[in-house]
Amino acid sequence: MGRTFVAHNVHFDYSFVKRHLDNAGFNYTAQKLCTVRMTRKIRPGLASYSLGNLCGTLDIEIGERHRAGGDADATVRLFSKLLEWDAEGVVPAMLAEIGAEGRNIPYSLKHDFDQLPGKPGVYYFYNDEGK
Repeated sequence: MGRTFVAHNVHFDYSFVKRHLDNAGFNYTAQKLCTVRMTRKIRPGLASYSLGNLCGTLDIEIGERHRAGGDADATVRLFSKLLEWDAEGVVPAMLAEIGAEGRNIPYSLKHDFDQLPGKPGVYYFYNDEGK
Protein backbone atom coordinates (compact mmCIF):
# COMPACT_ATOMS: atom_id res chain seq x y z
CA MET A 1 0.00 0.00 0.00
CA GLY A 2 2.75 2.45 0.86
CA ARG A 3 0.72 4.76 3.09
CA THR A 4 -0.58 4.77 6.63
CA PHE A 5 -3.62 6.73 7.82
CA VAL A 6 -2.98 7.92 11.39
CA ALA A 7 -5.82 9.25 13.54
CA HIS A 8 -7.19 9.27 17.06
CA ASN A 9 -9.91 6.58 16.99
CA VAL A 10 -8.75 5.77 13.48
CA HIS A 11 -11.68 3.64 12.31
CA PHE A 12 -14.13 6.54 12.67
CA ASP A 13 -11.99 9.08 10.82
CA TYR A 14 -10.89 6.61 8.14
CA SER A 15 -14.45 5.54 7.33
CA PHE A 16 -15.55 9.16 7.07
CA VAL A 17 -12.66 10.19 4.80
CA LYS A 18 -12.91 7.03 2.70
CA ARG A 19 -16.64 7.45 2.14
CA HIS A 20 -16.25 11.04 0.98
CA LEU A 21 -13.33 10.17 -1.31
CA ASP A 22 -15.30 7.24 -2.73
CA ASN A 23 -18.24 9.59 -3.38
CA ALA A 24 -15.84 11.90 -5.24
CA GLY A 25 -14.66 9.01 -7.44
CA PHE A 26 -11.39 8.13 -5.65
CA ASN A 27 -10.69 4.59 -4.49
CA TYR A 28 -8.65 5.31 -1.34
CA THR A 29 -7.18 2.55 0.79
CA ALA A 30 -4.48 2.78 3.42
CA GLN A 31 -3.20 0.95 6.46
CA LYS A 32 -4.61 2.40 9.69
CA LEU A 33 -2.70 3.36 12.85
CA CYS A 34 -4.64 4.49 15.92
CA THR A 35 -3.16 6.99 18.40
CA VAL A 36 -5.63 5.79 21.06
CA ARG A 37 -4.12 2.28 20.93
CA MET A 38 -0.60 3.70 20.70
CA THR A 39 -1.10 5.90 23.76
CA ARG A 40 -2.57 3.03 25.79
CA LYS A 41 0.56 1.00 25.07
CA ILE A 42 3.15 3.78 25.43
CA ARG A 43 1.51 5.65 28.34
CA PRO A 44 -0.59 3.00 30.15
CA GLY A 45 -2.66 3.80 33.22
CA LEU A 46 -3.97 7.24 32.29
CA ALA A 47 -7.45 8.15 33.51
CA SER A 48 -8.76 8.88 30.00
CA TYR A 49 -7.59 8.39 26.44
CA SER A 50 -9.95 10.85 24.78
CA LEU A 51 -8.08 13.38 22.66
CA GLY A 52 -9.09 16.36 24.79
CA ASN A 53 -8.16 14.72 28.09
CA LEU A 54 -4.88 13.37 26.72
CA CYS A 55 -3.90 16.79 25.44
CA GLY A 56 -4.62 18.28 28.87
CA THR A 57 -2.74 15.54 30.71
CA LEU A 58 0.25 15.52 28.36
CA ASP A 59 0.52 19.32 27.91
CA ILE A 60 -0.38 19.26 24.23
CA GLU A 61 -1.92 22.47 22.96
CA ILE A 62 -5.26 21.91 21.28
CA GLY A 63 -7.07 24.68 19.45
CA GLU A 64 -10.50 24.60 17.87
CA ARG A 65 -11.56 21.49 19.76
CA HIS A 66 -13.95 19.20 17.88
CA ARG A 67 -13.11 20.87 14.56
CA ALA A 68 -11.29 18.82 11.94
CA GLY A 69 -8.28 21.14 11.74
CA GLY A 70 -7.86 21.57 15.49
CA ASP A 71 -8.22 17.87 16.26
CA ALA A 72 -5.87 16.95 13.39
CA ASP A 73 -3.21 19.37 14.67
CA ALA A 74 -3.53 17.99 18.19
CA THR A 75 -3.29 14.41 16.87
CA VAL A 76 -0.10 15.28 14.97
CA ARG A 77 1.40 16.73 18.19
CA LEU A 78 0.31 13.65 20.16
CA PHE A 79 1.73 11.31 17.50
CA SER A 80 5.06 13.18 17.54
CA LYS A 81 5.29 12.90 21.33
CA LEU A 82 4.42 9.20 21.18
CA LEU A 83 7.25 8.65 18.70
CA GLU A 84 9.64 10.43 21.10
CA TRP A 85 8.43 8.42 24.11
CA ASP A 86 8.41 5.04 22.37
CA ALA A 87 11.44 3.47 24.03
CA GLU A 88 9.97 -0.05 23.76
CA GLY A 89 9.40 -0.03 19.98
CA VAL A 90 5.60 -0.04 20.19
CA VAL A 91 5.10 1.94 16.97
CA PRO A 92 7.32 -0.27 14.77
CA ALA A 93 5.60 -3.34 16.27
CA MET A 94 2.15 -1.90 15.49
CA LEU A 95 3.23 -1.11 11.92
CA ALA A 96 4.59 -4.65 11.51
CA GLU A 97 1.30 -6.02 12.87
CA ILE A 98 -0.66 -3.92 10.36
CA GLY A 99 1.55 -5.18 7.55
CA ALA A 100 1.13 -8.78 8.70
CA GLU A 101 -2.65 -8.40 8.81
CA GLY A 102 -2.65 -7.27 5.20
CA ARG A 103 -0.41 -10.14 4.14
CA ASN A 104 -2.52 -12.73 5.97
CA ILE A 105 -5.67 -12.04 3.97
CA PRO A 106 -5.77 -14.71 1.29
CA TYR A 107 -5.65 -13.19 -2.17
CA SER A 108 -8.96 -14.85 -3.03
CA LEU A 109 -10.66 -12.93 -0.16
CA LYS A 110 -8.92 -9.58 -0.62
CA HIS A 111 -11.44 -8.48 -3.24
CA ASP A 112 -14.29 -9.24 -0.79
CA PHE A 113 -12.61 -7.16 1.93
CA ASP A 114 -11.98 -4.29 -0.47
CA GLN A 115 -15.68 -4.25 -1.41
CA LEU A 116 -16.88 -3.78 2.17
CA PRO A 117 -18.68 -0.50 2.84
CA GLY A 118 -16.51 2.19 4.40
CA LYS A 119 -18.78 2.61 7.41
CA PRO A 120 -19.17 0.91 10.79
CA GLY A 121 -21.12 -2.29 10.85
CA VAL A 122 -21.01 -6.00 11.57
CA TYR A 123 -20.04 -8.11 8.60
CA TYR A 124 -20.20 -11.90 8.58
CA PHE A 125 -18.08 -14.04 6.29
CA TYR A 126 -18.93 -17.68 5.76
CA ASN A 127 -16.83 -20.41 4.21
CA ASP A 128 -18.17 -23.00 1.79
CA GLU A 129 -19.44 -25.09 4.74
CA GLY A 130 -21.45 -22.15 6.14
CA LYS A 131 -19.09 -21.57 9.05
